[in-house]
Amino acid sequence: MKKLRFILIKFLVLSILLSILLMGCKDREAFEQIEPESPMVSTLPNLLGAVIAPEDSPYGQFNSVVREALQRIGHRQGMQVTIIEPSDFLEKEDTIHYFGQNGASYVFIIDPAYEEVVKAYEEAYVESSFVKFYEILPPPLIEIEIEEEPSSHLAETVDEDSFSDREEPAIDIEEQIERIISS
Repeated sequence: MKKLRFILIKFLVLSILLSILLMGCKDREAFEQIEPESPMVSTLPNLLGAVIAPEDSPYGQFNSVVREALQRIGHRQGMQVTIIEPSDFLEKEDTIHYFGQNGASYVFIIDPAYEEVVKAYEEAYVESSFVKFYEILPPPLIEIEIEEEPSSHLAETVDEDSFSDREEPAIDIEEQIERIISS
């Protein structure tokens, strides 16, 4: 009886081992039949970004023009466009990290307050090109308030039309951005 029990247990153990072995071989064959996957290609468009200046900054006057130019260029070239407002991140470093970690191709910095942060982090994100666009833009127009004096002499000597003939330096922001992207 002991011998029969021993043979039965031995038979069960061998059956279990054989079934495990056969299942393992079957999975290996199925695995070997699977064709290797093709390399993963990102279907996301390149990221084009900008860090705009605060509205009360002298460079804030360029925000809407840069925003519109980037949107048009991004649409034409099939690129994703992200514009970061000064209030979107608490720290300037977080803004640069956002673009760097998301693989932005180009980031146009309009706010000169980011100069030191860009210098500190641009080597960490070599895939991203941080363009100090405030260096390319014409000098911002700064409005100066002049107190008017009741003197009529001052009004006679200053001809307001003489200021209207002055031409501001013309810059096609969209053309500048496209030139940078295509180079």
